[in-house]
Amino acid sequence: MFTKKLILAVSVSAILASQSANAVIGPIKITLNTEYRTSNPVIGDIATTIKLDKSEIRATGARTFTGLLQSIPSVSFEGGQGNLRALRLRGNEASHTLLLLDGHKVTITGSQPNLDVIPLDQIERIEISKGPFSSLYGPGAIGGVIHVFTDKDINSITSSKIDVSSGSKGTIKVNLNTYFKNENSYFDFAATDFHTDGIDALGNDLPVVNPFPASKQDWVNLAIQNNYQLKAARLRRDASKNSARSAASDHLPKLDIVGNVSKSETNQYRYDDLDTGGLIITVPSETERRSYGIQLSMPIFQGGAVNSRRKKAYADYDKSVEDTLFIERSVIQEVRSQYSNVITLVANVNAQEQAVVSATSALEATKVGYEVGTRNIVDLLQSEKNLYSAERNLANAKYDYILANLRLGLSAGNLEPENIADINNFLN
Repeated sequence: MFTKKLILAVSVSAILASQSANAVIGPIKITLNTEYRTSNPVIGDIATTIKLDKSEIRATGARTFTGLLQSIPSVSFEGGQGNLRALRLRGNEASHTLLLLDGHKVTITGSQPNLDVIPLDQIERIEISKGPFSSLYGPGAIGGVIHVFTDKDINSITSSKIDVSSGSKGTIKVNLNTYFKNENSYFDFAATDFHTDGIDALGNDLPVVNPFPASKQDWVNLAIQNNYQLKAARLRRDASKNSARSAASDHLPKLDIVGNVSKSETNQYRYDDLDTGGLIITVPSETERRSYGIQLSMPIFQGGAVNSRRKKAYADYDKSVEDTLFIERSVIQEVRSQYSNVITLVANVNAQEQAVVSATSALEATKVGYEVGTRNIVDLLQSEKNLYSAERNLANAKYDYILANLRLGLSAGNLEPENIADINNFLN
């Protein structure tokens, strides 16, 4: 099989001097954690917004905008080369997710834009709102809002770059991107050439089953124990606690055992009482000194430095505790969302399989009708189109099911290389 696709996109947009269409809602403090039905207070902002700055975007290693979206938790999309067909937040419908670029709505319906023309190095930050505040943007933002802010500090810049990547089965992808920006306008030219000799398809023996264990709470407990982000947050919390204890001990008396050893050697000694016949004789001399002692020290006043370091250390510890709590709640939310997504996709695969069976029966009936003269060629072609569409939807549902299972395992912390090998065995 030979596939070649050429994508050419040119976008010209004016950057407005003022943006007043977006409402900015500040954080709301709450004192009762009603989401998980516990009495533990929630200290800090509601965990409904994800913010990525330039350094965090660079740390993802993504080279395209769609590749960046794949690396963000709770964000999923459907699309192929240079095409973004659907963008979702937390498994919601694509029509319930709003994408904004510098305050302007980007529509992902009909003729879809190629968002990969957005250079990542010109993105200042990305804000993802997935809480109830997103409903303020309108009915199209029930699921959430993804807001991309470009770097306004760049007054004028011209840059070009080319990316070449290759893979198995003769797969080669070449990206050429040139862009220009000044204070009033922005111009971007992107060309992509993609070539492959074939791809592996899923076989019919893919098992589509509900997650095991079957309880959502069991997956949450598994994630709390094994999620690597949560483990790292707990280690940072413990390190901050030890640092706070160390800073608090600076006020205490210190008892140290001190010792000092010194050696010296000289050749400049003259002995006048020795008859050497007028010659000066130098005799080497070595001296060694050793001293030991016990030293007791107690800080009395250092201009407030000790007290300030102690307060800072305990403030850092409090921050690490809240960061750990935030990550734990985010992990719990992600696991619950991915678990529900897998359950939904299992039902979707079963429904698409029945749709293929129905479309196959309809095609056979249409063929019989065409042979006896009760159906025309248009009806036959439409039945074949419906069958191919049902098969395509079934393939997409299976791929979504595989990805959802991988995301669930990643969130729970039990994703292993064997899981990838098992998926590879189901490919033809």
